[in-house]
Amino acid sequence: MKIFGYLMILMVIQLFVVGSQIQRGNASMVPAFFLKKIPEEQRPMYCRYFGNRFLLLAIIAGICAWLSLTASAVTLNPVLLFGAGILLVIVLILMDTKRFSA
Repeated sequence: MKIFGYLMILMVIQLFVVGSQIQRGNASMVPAFFLKKIPEEQRPMYCRYFGNRFLLLAIIAGICAWLSLTASAVTLNPVLLFGAGILLVIVLILMDTKRFSA
C-alpha cells in the first residue's frame, strides 16, 4: 500500500501542475478532439472547467494517497476510490464538452 501511496503523491503533483496550466488558458494541453467541438470564443471558459476537473482528480488522488499511506492492512479502498474519481471526471468532462459545443 505504501507504493500506491507514493505513486498517488506523484500523481497529485502531476495533476495539479497540468490542471493549473490548463485552467489558466493553455489550450495546447487539451486533446484536439475536445477542442474541435468548442467555438473559439468559448475556449477560455472551457479550459477553466477542464483544468478544474484535473484539480478535482488531484484532490481525489491526494485522499487516496493519505488512505493508502495510513492503512494498516492491504485494502483496495484507495484504488477503488481513485477509479471512481476517474470515472467521475470523465463524465464531468463529457458533460462540459456537450455544454460548450456549438
